[in-house]
Amino acid sequence: MVNRTQRKIFYGAGYLLLFTLFGVLVYSATRQEPSCFDGVQNQEEEGIDCGGPCDEDCALRFLEAPRITDTKFVVVDGFIVVVGELYNPNEAYGARLIDYTISVSSADGRVRYSTSGTTFLYGGERKLIIEAIPEANVGVFERVEITIENPLWERIGAFSEPRLTLLVESVVYNESEGGLRIHGRIRNEEARRASVVNIAAVLYDKNGRLAGASKTEIALEEFEEKEFVILHPFVDDINTELTAISYEARR
Repeated sequence: MVNRTQRKIFYGAGYLLLFTLFGVLVYSATRQEPSCFDGVQNQEEEGIDCGGPCDEDCALRFLEAPRITDTKFVVVDGFIVVVGELYNPNEAYGARLIDYTISVSSADGRVRYSTSGTTFLYGGERKLIIEAIPEANVGVFERVEITIENPLWERIGAFSEPRLTLLVESVVYNESEGGLRIHGRIRNEEARRASVVNIAAVLYDKNGRLAGASKTEIALEEFEEKEFVILHPFVDDINTELTAISYEARR
């Protein structure tokens, strides 16, 4: 009786050991090593598959989308001049690249014309998108809309705005050039080259309504100061005191 009981215990323990070994072997064969793609917060990650040893920054998951806060347009000298304000609400991240599309639609909502481009956006920045569209390409239209997509985010430490100083000297009508002439100087305050500097002038009439816009592009070497001139067709009832000059620059 004792021997029979001992044999049962022995066989039971043996089977248990075999099942345990089998389970360990199956687990070892199927277990995945911790990674940045396993859907689990492990290996000192700051979030699920982000931060710590992972390339993805957890903060990217909580960024607010950049947005167009204002869009205006006016027809000047055969062109539809579009001025849109683009805003990045994220102070710690800029977009090294961002796509935009300008669509011109008729009263029934049909898109009569569209054009696309790319720009960049620093942390917390408000900037202008300015485009001149030939009116002949559009025909009768009612509405202009700017949409943005595909921001390529980067921390401001790796993508920061060049330090420039803008000096506007005059906004006058120049009869020989047949329009308005905006003249000034801009200086690079850094020991690094600013490879693209777009300087824009937005014009308003005496009632404060958009009257036109134009821009020019230059480059600045380290610590260089350079003159710029922006030309714009003549506009009646222009209020030169309301002219807004701004720039965007990247290294």
